[in-house]
Amino acid sequence: MDNSINSEISIKFQRKSLFFTNEDYIQLNEQDSIKLEPLVSQTLLYLINNSERPISTDELLNKVWGCRYKSQKVVNRSICLVRKALLDNTSEPTFIKTIPKRGYRFIGKFINKDDHIELLRN
Repeated sequence: MDNSINSEISIKFQRKSLFFTNEDYIQLNEQDSIKLEPLVSQTLLYLINNSERPISTDELLNKVWGCRYKSQKVVNRSICLVRKALLDNTSEPTFIKTIPKRGYRFIGKFINKDDHIELLRN
């Protein structure tokens, strides 16, 4: 199964999973959703697309921001906002793990469906 995604595919979240749409929303439940900034959304998508390896902050700057920013603070802020939206705990991560001196890695489980990708909580 190909685990790559693009921004047109949705990610579903229910009680044990979350829902991420191509409109940059994270659906927490039937009524509640969180709107992500476009670059924060692209950060999450890039990490999922490359979940087999750690992604450095420099790579995220180049691939997501296109070198519009030179500061790694924008990456750190983006990762923080993704974690907040996913209700991820930095000390016991479910979705995004910090790899010291290497970057970040998406460690969550996900399933490709026809019209969405489901991210599963353990």
